[in-house]
Amino acid sequence: MTLPKSTGFPFPGSGRPQPWKDEVMKMASLPPVMLDTHEDWFNLLMTVLHQQAKQNPYEEYREMAQKLIDQFMRYGRPFVDSDHAPCVALRMYPKEAGNTIWLLLLSLCNQYDPDKDYSAELKAAKKE
Repeated sequence: MTLPKSTGFPFPGSGRPQPWKDEVMKMASLPPVMLDTHEDWFNLLMTVLHQQAKQNPYEEYREMAQKLIDQFMRYGRPFVDSDHAPCVALRMYPKEAGNTIWLLLLSLCNQYDPDKDYSAELKAAKKE
């Protein structure tokens, strides 16, 4: 019996252990930040991100917005909630969630004036 020529990959039973034989196979972990939102709010978020990607005067923020748009459109998943409303599930890493919040806050500039200095009411960190 002749064996086929090897292309560098071991054939089953060739004496070499399979790469997973003594290893625990790990699945890639999902991003830890979850945002389940109604379809209308998802559309509003995407509209704000598109405006930031086109109109923000800083290239860094335009690129940030475009990366989030690409990610949300690629990995966002539609679903129907318990009230039968159409929704979208988004998963993000903390940095992406922070960038999303940052761009949303930028879009609100000049829309609202702070009614008081909330930062003055923050409690100072205790030294241990």
